[in-house]
Amino acid sequence: MKQTIFILLALALCWGCITDREPTARSKVAVELTVRSAPMTTTTRATDETTIRDLNFYLMDKAGRVVVFRYLTTTTLRFECPPGVYLMRIAANVGRSLGESADLSRYMVTYQQDYDTLPMFYEQETTISCSSGSVVQLPPINVKRFVSKISYNLTAKPADMELKSVQLLTVPSTAALFAGNGPASGNLDDYTHGPEMLLTGRQAAGSYYMLPNLQGVRTSITDQKQKNADNAPPCASWLLIRATRGSKVLAYSVYLGENNTSDFNVRANCHYRLNITLLNDNTADTRIAAYTAAVYDDFDDGNIGGYCVYDPDYSLHVDMVNENSSLAISGRLEVTQGDSDYFEFDRTDCNNSFDFEIYNPKGGNYFYLDYGPSVFTKDNSTLAYRVTLTDEYGFAQSYDFKHTMA
Repeated sequence: MKQTIFILLALALCWGCITDREPTARSKVAVELTVRSAPMTTTTRATDETTIRDLNFYLMDKAGRVVVFRYLTTTTLRFECPPGVYLMRIAANVGRSLGESADLSRYMVTYQQDYDTLPMFYEQETTISCSSGSVVQLPPINVKRFVSKISYNLTAKPADMELKSVQLLTVPSTAALFAGNGPASGNLDDYTHGPEMLLTGRQAAGSYYMLPNLQGVRTSITDQKQKNADNAPPCASWLLIRATRGSKVLAYSVYLGENNTSDFNVRANCHYRLNITLLNDNTADTRIAAYTAAVYDDFDDGNIGGYCVYDPDYSLHVDMVNENSSLAISGRLEVTQGDSDYFEFDRTDCNNSFDFEIYNPKGGNYFYLDYGPSVFTKDNSTLAYRVTLTDEYGFAQSYDFKHTMA
């Protein structure tokens, strides 16, 4: 998927090179320029990773003045300028003209979940010389993709484990196109999350694009098991992988970077390939968190001949077992059959549905249930409801209950 776009600088015949005069006094040379995309560094989506649809081209002198500005939708450029040393900047696939007076040091690229074409850039000092011939050809210029590509291949090794979702978290919302290798923001408000990809089975593959996120190196980390939330920079990017094993809900955290231990830098124009095998659910590895929820009610305690006797003190129980998990969990109860006008959740009118919090994330939780129409009839004697538990990262599990009242 390489696109080759050569840069040719055609210089008009110089009758003499003038080096001591001001730029305005110099004779000008004709310049022809073509732009191409650089190969992506690798440490494969429908997005076209090589197309260049438009260019904002800047040629700047040593004082920072713009000598040449062009906005074009082709990859070949002609212009004239005096011979000299210049800073060349190119912003590609911006989709509009930035203008000659744009402050490029402050131009920000905004994160997108999906791209038709990838934003690209180029910044390099360039010498345009005089020549006794009619054309001077400079080495090719390659614009680089401003995004990083994160590819994942996931395998759940245990036969009873099933993948549920994967999500890229803590993604920069914006980034300066010409910021160089400066550190990224340390403020979590400047970050967002990528879309959650729902999975099934024991194998999955996919990819994300994200803006660069340079969070530095933690030299104290010497083992990959230490590359976890306790040791990572607060704004480091990571993959959250959700899976289940029986009734156990699992969360695996995989932090990005240029190695498996100390590095938390995600650089522009780099392709990070992650081959991840989930070997077990052993939470002694602090990159793994797990919780188990047992959800049940006690209506059947008053069951006689298949019918439940009315009791205002029936309860819904949610028993939690947490391992390395501090995820907040919320619940929602929805009445799916019966007369919700006569249903109370924890002494409060339900009105078809009721939202609640799991107040004890490491033990038992119970809530009173009261279903008491004044008279049970054929139409209202069956009560059915669904309880859905959702953790703070959006993983949800539902439990259905159905009882017939006497």
